[in-house]
Amino acid sequence: MSTLHVHDGTAQLYRQFFGGTPFTSPEGTEVGAVLGVCQALTRSVREHLPPLVAVVFDTGKPSFRSALYPDYKGNRALPPDALLPQFDLTRQAVAALGLPIFAVDGFEADDLMATLTARARRRGHQVVLHANDKDILQLVGPGVSVEDPRTHERLDDAGVIAKMGVRPDQIVDFLALTGDAVDNLPGVKGVGAKSAQALLAEFDHLEDLYGGLERVLYLKVRGARALQNKLAEGKEQAYLTRELVLLRRDAPIPGLSAESDLRPTFPGPDADALFDRLGFHRPLRAMRGLFG
Repeated sequence: MSTLHVHDGTAQLYRQFFGGTPFTSPEGTEVGAVLGVCQALTRSVREHLPPLVAVVFDTGKPSFRSALYPDYKGNRALPPDALLPQFDLTRQAVAALGLPIFAVDGFEADDLMATLTARARRRGHQVVLHANDKDILQLVGPGVSVEDPRTHERLDDAGVIAKMGVRPDQIVDFLALTGDAVDNLPGVKGVGAKSAQALLAEFDHLEDLYGGLERVLYLKVRGARALQNKLAEGKEQAYLTRELVLLRRDAPIPGLSAESDLRPTFPGPDADALFDRLGFHRPLRAMRGLFG
């Protein structure tokens, strides 16, 4: 049984841009985030030597979620000018390192992680997802864990419960109730994490909750009557948020027809010209050393 390691390349790029070290290419382009992503991926590959690996990216185009909810991620600022050229350069560099990359218009990187996870599990593989978004935790289950790229903390079912106070299969309902300020998702106004945990401990899932809303009055939570009213008023928002949070497991990923498409390969000679342009070579030498 092999293990598939899936990395969120877009999230890693943002993390490196805002938290990494600037670096200028010989052409005068800022490529510090590209360098940071390549270094992070190289370290992970060296540590895990994954037989199967994928790096997934957003395409920068709106996803189907924007059609459902025009304000989706509407609170986010546009990428800084220094970051814009690094999106394409990062994809080029990661591919040149011999790592399979995937991006699909209309879908987010998280949907690709979910789709790759579903495919890998059907084939009997273990999966490690390298991400730190709360919505990714809905994918945790038998054979699937999530590793934080910064802390390297790895969460299984028990880890998700300890961290979030709900089971992995309840994460979607939890976020449907609380919303998610990072993605500008509404949830039910006035319902916080503690209330959501108590509700899901009693009702298990959103359908159970709204099918027995009168029982909320008898829960041992502060302001039970007010909570019941908030839930009733926010029902539509709760179900909308759940639809937005639920990750798609059927993204039409191009270039993925066989298991061999997920295997890292030895970086070819064409990679040298790209890394000459970028002005750094250490990740390339490291990957060649690992797979040579």
